[in-house]
Amino acid sequence: MKLSGKDALVNLLLLLLVMSLGFMLYSLVTTIGIYIHNGSGAGSSIPRLTDYLDTMNARQLLVLQLLSHLCILILPAVVLSVYRPGIRNYYRSSPPYMIFGMYALAIFICSLPITGLLSYINNLLNLPEWLTVRENEINALLKRILSIQDWSDYIYVIVTVALIPGIAEEWIFRGIIQNQLVRLLGSPWAAILLSSIIFSSMHLQFEGFLPRMGLGFILGTIYYLGGNIIYSAMLHFLFNGIQVLYVSQIGVDSLDNKDFEAMKIIPAAIVSLILCYFIFQKLNQFKLRQPWQQEL
Repeated sequence: MKLSGKDALVNLLLLLLVMSLGFMLYSLVTTIGIYIHNGSGAGSSIPRLTDYLDTMNARQLLVLQLLSHLCILILPAVVLSVYRPGIRNYYRSSPPYMIFGMYALAIFICSLPITGLLSYINNLLNLPEWLTVRENEINALLKRILSIQDWSDYIYVIVTVALIPGIAEEWIFRGIIQNQLVRLLGSPWAAILLSSIIFSSMHLQFEGFLPRMGLGFILGTIYYLGGNIIYSAMLHFLFNGIQVLYVSQIGVDSLDNKDFEAMKIIPAAIVSLILCYFIFQKLNQFKLRQPWQQEL
């Protein structure tokens, strides 16, 4: 293994360690918060977050969402980017270009029918009962979070569900994990695929595993070709933001809709694939290099 590959492996292991510490910090903060909120005399047992989720309103759940992203994603990304040269030096990117951003937006939009086809395939899979139970619990929490009552709620939801995840998840999964996997594996496309699998797995929502993996692959490709995290972060934010607006207008019960018409979605996905191929050729012409490419 090359020295760069060993350094990348160390960086990934350190990231896993710091994210685990971030999760412990998140658990500690939420436990203390619940303990204080319910009074120290409420009982001698240590409070568990899962026991109080049903009593929380939408904004309290949003605070938990924001806290989890800060502790588990943003804090580890900042720590490693500051103290690890193998991340800091390889995180530098090319300056953004407007024309590339327009092509990136085009391929992202054209890829949506492909993710729809992946949703259809995912829906055909028979998941074990314990996964579907977990999925239903997460879905119920999402419904409560997205139950927007007035315009002020939009600000909370857009920032917490769309903007912060768009920045934090792209920073971690594309800016750090994907870059380090390229250095470790020596293949950009293998790194993009593996990082997209990790990206989807960590959401713990397996009824949407394949479409989320497809989304991660598209975002990873755009980041790889553009050499700047701003493209994938903005598209991630846009995707999440549109979903929030759609659910708020149609209703939270739309989250339960898993009906797909194969005769419509398959032709659309084929056309989508052809369009994405031609747009990809345009994007590939930019040949914007990232620092780790000099090692390959």
